[in-house]
Amino acid sequence: MNLKKQVIGLVTIATVGLGMGSTAFADSIYMVKAGDTLSQLSFDYLGAADKYMTIAESNNIANADLIYVGQKLKLSADGNITPATQEEIATQPEVATVEEAAAVVEVAPEPAAEVVAPAVEATPQGQTLTVETTAYDGVSLGGLTASGYQISSTGDKVIAVDPSVIPLGSTVYVPGYGTAIAADTGGAIQGNIIDLNMSTADAIQWGRRTVTITVLS
Repeated sequence: MNLKKQVIGLVTIATVGLGMGSTAFADSIYMVKAGDTLSQLSFDYLGAADKYMTIAESNNIANADLIYVGQKLKLSADGNITPATQEEIATQPEVATVEEAAAVVEVAPEPAAEVVAPAVEATPQGQTLTVETTAYDGVSLGGLTASGYQISSTGDKVIAVDPSVIPLGSTVYVPGYGTAIAADTGGAIQGNIIDLNMSTADAIQWGRRTVTITVLS
């Protein structure tokens, strides 16, 4: 008779503690495995994915987006998770294991790469003129300019100008060509026209174009 009472008493305690047809609500220690997220664990244990912060706060996780394989979490099916202690984590039996302890489950997004704007060439300071440009191969014409300057290469930045517009010896910046010396003249170079020294092939490619130049000095 006493034994029967004891059995009935144990059943009563279990029914009150668990509820008919329910599962145990005791806290348990869970080891994170590959593919886990706090949202999924929240759905599995608490019945709703949006309760993930309950798990994060109870386990002192500052960044809810970052958990790792092998990490031990304290969980409970009723959501009443008491803060995990080091002793509990060390002594409580685990409810899951992992094979790859070094794998990362969720990686926080990397900071967006800094966008570096392309360098913008500084606008030269000086008198600006809109001129029509042509090009010629000064080397093939002997290389000796009207000012006495000897052009030795098609790479020499030398231009022919109308001295009444741009004095000989001036330093001139030409967009697309660079900084050049006004060292030559020409019968066809009258008014706002300049001629640029370059190779014959480049001269053909340059053709005739209108640009705004800057007389630097």
